[in-house]
Amino acid sequence: SGWRNAAQPERDATPDRPVAERAAKSMEMLHARVRKMGRRFDRLSVAERHELRKDIKRLRYAAECFAPLCRDKPARRFLKSLKALQDGFGALNDAAMAEAVLLAPDAPWHEDPAASRAAGFVLGRLSASLAPEQAAFVELWQRFRSLSPCWR
Repeated sequence: SGWRNAAQPERDATPDRPVAERAAKSMEMLHARVRKMGRRFDRLSVAERHELRKDIKRLRYAAECFAPLCRDKPARRFLKSLKALQDGFGALNDAAMAEAVLLAPDAPWHEDPAASRAAGFVLGRLSASLAPEQAAFVELWQRFRSLSPCWR
């Protein structure tokens, strides 16, 4: 006990706890946060969607790190689902950022009719491509929610 600093939190003072147990607890907390935020993904702001994507990324990397502690097939399915979600959120966030840049009030192309038409064309293409992306994302989300986490 002399090697422990009394100021350390209790969770750090349990070196005998199995790594799998600690990993499962951490991943369970991340998984719960992702599922909670994701329930309302269609109503999230761009900033909230970005935060959810970062949480998905954290969960994916943690799951990749601890996958050897899980059964192979469930781990692969879970990781594949997380990667698809992360990519889906990336596409949605990219479109939102492009829209924000193109619609910015101080954008230089507002003064140039040809550039304004080009920006309008890009916005139209984004809008047309976003509807199927969102529909596909709903399916990705439902698939993710149906999976049992590999650490359980």
